Amino acid sequence: MNNRNVIPILGIYFLLLIIGCKKNLLDISGKETYIDLETSNIPDFSYAGYMMSERPLPVLEDIFTVTVSPDNLSDHTTLLQSKIDELSKRPILDGFRGVLLLKKGKYFVSQPININSSGVVIKGEIDSYGQIPIIHFNKVMNWRNIKEAQDWSIIKIKGLNISDNKIGLPFSIIQDIDQAGSTHISIDKSHSFVKGDSIMIVKTPNDNWITTLNTSQYGWISSEYHVESKRVIKDLKENLITLNIPLYDKIKNNYGGGYVIKYNSSNYIFNCGVENIHFISSYLEGNNEDETHIWSSIILENATNCWVKKVKTENLAFSLVSLINSSFCTIQDCSAINFKSKPIGDRRYPYYIGQFSYGNLIQRCFASSGRHDFSTGARLTGPNVFLDCLSENSLADSGPHHRWAVGTLYDNISSNKIYARNSGEFGSGHGWTGAFNLFWNNRASFGFLIQNPPDAMNWLIGSQGRLLENSIPYTISHGRNVSPRSLFIYQLSKRLGENKVKTIFTDVQLLPENEIWTRINYLR
Repeated sequence: MNNRNVIPILGIYFLLLIIGCKKNLLDISGKETYIDLETSNIPDFSYAGYMMSERPLPVLEDIFTVTVSPDNLSDHTTLLQSKIDELSKRPILDGFRGVLLLKKGKYFVSQPININSSGVVIKGEIDSYGQIPIIHFNKVMNWRNIKEAQDWSIIKIKGLNISDNKIGLPFSIIQDIDQAGSTHISIDKSHSFVKGDSIMIVKTPNDNWITTLNTSQYGWISSEYHVESKRVIKDLKENLITLNIPLYDKIKNNYGGGYVIKYNSSNYIFNCGVENIHFISSYLEGNNEDETHIWSSIILENATNCWVKKVKTENLAFSLVSLINSSFCTIQDCSAINFKSKPIGDRRYPYYIGQFSYGNLIQRCFASSGRHDFSTGARLTGPNVFLDCLSENSLADSGPHHRWAVGTLYDNISSNKIYARNSGEFGSGHGWTGAFNLFWNNRASFGFLIQNPPDAMNWLIGSQGRLLENSIPYTISHGRNVSPRSLFIYQLSKRLGENKVKTIFTDVQLLPENEIWTRINYLR
């Protein structure tokens, strides 16, 4: 792959702002500008996905398997949960306990199916016609409130609740981190860290930060933005820590600074997956705004290195998958259609990366009639990646949804609206939805509304679609795609080598041509 990648020129002034270029970064020739991504200040987002995308999703052909069939039962809840519980008692061998294989047919459930042990996978059999089993949630639900509805799902993969897993004493960060993408931290010399420690880098904003963002008017309180980035110490020289994954936000002393502390990383559930299942919810026939049914198909909570693959959902109100305090998970080749709910707030988030989640990859996924199709929640630290995704008939916008989500790469996303902005009092006082988010070769049929918070930025590169009024991003090549086609695939190739990434992506994704959405055979 050529290290010098072509981006058609839009304006050198804005280019300098976007890239934060260094000496010899630019070489202008004729009508083209060449950007050396190897020396630019664009952060490396390549650490997202199952096992940081360093290996493909497990195939599990030789793993212990329990097989079930529908057998004309009227309710399969007890059957499925008992088999999951049976697998959960098995010892872990090579990271897995076993697979629950669903034979073709329809399974009716009236309660969530819970996976609370690592190494358990539920998988549907694909028949000779390409059909997958159906799990149909057929109980009427009378929700007390929206939060309760969002907490329920047909399958919940959940590790232990972790109230406070910090260990030992905190050590202050003594030098400003003034650039997104940094992998180095200087701390007090009295620290007791060693190479390999799991640590939290905690940003502790003060009122000066809130004042600079002008968000106190929306109810923002500085203590509610003490956000934790979880990392591993890759190297350590005296008081200089080298991280295994970059940071995607600034930490500056005049805005409150931050500290570093050890944490216990052993309580997360891992190596769990859901594959090849069509989830359907009953709803009140004739009422497309009915909400007395299950809202989500899958929730991953306190989970790491898990996956959802080739899942289809219909008649839900909230999401195909929600990630809560979960990391390094891959969601791929999924389809969320025919939502049944009111088309208003807190509903129809097909692919939702929620609070405290990082390192997640959502790729080759489709949504129809959603609202915030590819979106993130509040106070995310990154990296998270949406890659080669498509939505149709969307009722709202994709992008960071509220309250300072940083470090998400939206790479070749096609949707109606793509926003990263100051939402002001919108919702419950969403304010600045996010910073240091990068939009690469996206298409927005209605348009883009991308803005930059004070002392921060959101990049818009290679965009197709109009810039809406009040959209003031750092923009390059608006109206024309850029090369490489995918920034995530390019960065992962540079980190791991081109041969390794071939196992993560399809042949179509590895082609250099743009307009990927006409080439992927999305599950619909």
